[in-house]
Formats: sequence, C-alpha cells, structure tokens
Amino acid sequence: MKYVVTAVNRLSGERETVTSPKDKETAVRLCGQLKLMKASKRVWLRPRIMPCPWQEERLLFTPPIAENERILLTRRSVVALRQVTK
Repeated sequence: MKYVVTAVNRLSGERETVTSPKDKETAVRLCGQLKLMKASKRVWLRPRIMPCPWQEERLLFTPPIAENERILLTRRSVVALRQVTK
C-alpha cells in the first residue's frame, strides 16, 4: 500500500498532499524531516501520513451558475480589483 504526507497549508489553511505516493518507510522518513524543520521556516504545518487514495471530500456535482449571479460575481471581482490597485 502507498502512503502520502499531508499537511496544512499556511496560506489557505487547508490540508493538502505534500508528497507523491511512497512506501510507508519513505513516507515516515519524509514526515520526520518535515517535523524536524523549525516551525517558523515551514511552508506546511502539522504533517501527517495518510493512505494514498486520500482526497478531500468534494461535491461531485456543482450546480450551474445563473447568468445574473455570474454578472454579480464579475462586478464584485472588478470592484475588489479596483480597491486593491488604489
């Protein structure tokens, strides 16, 4: 069975896969290396080993966006962009 090292991204706060699928010994070694790094220097926090087919639970179907909602989202992003560039 293959394992991956997952960790929490500092920027998004979501758990994501850090390594490609490895055998358990290699995954344990890589997780240990991540834990040995100083916490302030790490990009990822709280590393953990999980079985390979690990994926976040996501909705399999997302409903289509209505046209007026799409326009509203576009206007909000333009307004937000203008505020950032000022």
